Amino acid sequence: MLKLFIFYLLVSFQTSHESFLGIECIPEQGLIKTHLKMTCNDFMFDYRMTINDDQYFDPAGKIDTTVILVNQYLQDKIRIYAGNRNLKSNLVSFESDNGEMRFNIEFHFDKKAKQFKVVNTIFDGININQKNLLIFKYKEIEEGVKLSYGETQHTFIVK
Repeated sequence: MLKLFIFYLLVSFQTSHESFLGIECIPEQGLIKTHLKMTCNDFMFDYRMTINDDQYFDPAGKIDTTVILVNQYLQDKIRIYAGNRNLKSNLVSFESDNGEMRFNIEFHFDKKAKQFKVVNTIFDGININQKNLLIFKYKEIEEGVKLSYGETQHTFIVK
């Protein structure tokens, strides 16, 4: 009985790990602006599990290797496809503030694209309590989805 009680306590007090990804498509410019936000602790854990980097992490982005490795991490974790084409990401900026990490990433796409697949594998396979919240905006269309453990992608079709 005591083991069952301890198991219940452990399960009920597990914290949820969340990320928020806002995506805004600007079709006139063929530009996608994304804003990613998560706690510093969650980021560092997932980053260290993904990237083989045991050096000092510079949250201000003043160390070149940090910028290169953060860009690699984001390219591994956040992928956007326009049609069937995997878009190349460009890390614009990142910052750490009040225990949160914020990233600004841009993608360029063919202005004629009408289908966008977003793949977000942050925390995937690491924590069953993960929630990757995603808001997608294209002109007047705005749609939100919640990605979770094992469910890492969503396709948006615009007209």
